[in-house]
Amino acid sequence: MTTDAQPLIFGSGSTVREFIQLIGTVEQNPLEKTTCPAASRASGSRVSNRARILKSDTSRSILSNYIMKYLESLAEEKMIFDSSTISIWISSLRNAVIVNGQTLTVEYQTLPGQDLGKLGAFIAVTGPGGTGPILGQTPLTGISDGKFHKVTVKVPTGNLQQESYLVGLYMKANDLTSMAASVNLAQGLIVNYQPTTLSVFNATNSSVNAFYTVPSYVQPRNRLDWIYIFNGGVPVSDPNQAITHAVVPTNASQGAVNITGLSLQSGQTYIVQYNPGVSTQPMVAGFAFEVF
Repeated sequence: MTTDAQPLIFGSGSTVREFIQLIGTVEQNPLEKTTCPAASRASGSRVSNRARILKSDTSRSILSNYIMKYLESLAEEKMIFDSSTISIWISSLRNAVIVNGQTLTVEYQTLPGQDLGKLGAFIAVTGPGGTGPILGQTPLTGISDGKFHKVTVKVPTGNLQQESYLVGLYMKANDLTSMAASVNLAQGLIVNYQPTTLSVFNATNSSVNAFYTVPSYVQPRNRLDWIYIFNGGVPVSDPNQAITHAVVPTNASQGAVNITGLSLQSGQTYIVQYNPGVSTQPMVAGFAFEVF
């Protein structure tokens, strides 16, 4: 099963706070109401202009799930909030199905232009928390088109219907530190999808604030994760074309990175991309924006 390859669309005047506010509500978690200007501008959209933002003590996994669901809804509905827009690409998993005790299917999405076979990307099942060994895996091949694709993963030992596991999307062969997305299996239940996402807020000619989320099992600083900036509005696979890059300075699975010392041109489009640190080449999320 695949979806349209068009990038996800979000209003260019919006901040990351508005972006998170549009995610939705979680009834059994502490929330506070606030007004969301981006939603009120959405002509004909189903998103309410009275959204809710998760308080800081709300779990990161819930935030990540709702970010992913909101991004996917944008991809499917192609919502456009302004005449001037920006585009978002993410790495994610969805629609995991436990076929039987030794077999599951899942759909994956990666950044367009990535040579998955050359990188050694794969989907794998491991123990809880993404710890090894790899119990079953399926290699990914071809050049990514940004669409969702369905794969089958076989697990010769254990029982997917009765025990706990983690399904991960990894970008380097046999490297469990290269995780780009994950979903948990708990005694036959499928819970807690976690993608990698990247967005930009407060972009100026001289600085860009980039907001990232990664699966909670990832430690960005230890993994040496980078955020690149490129010219243009489409994903770039060659890191040598980057204008600059910044190191993710923390092991937090979500946060903001302020990239300074830039000379960006007003009216030009740029793209930030997230590199999972295992080498300079894999790119797992992107966000194109225009400097005003």
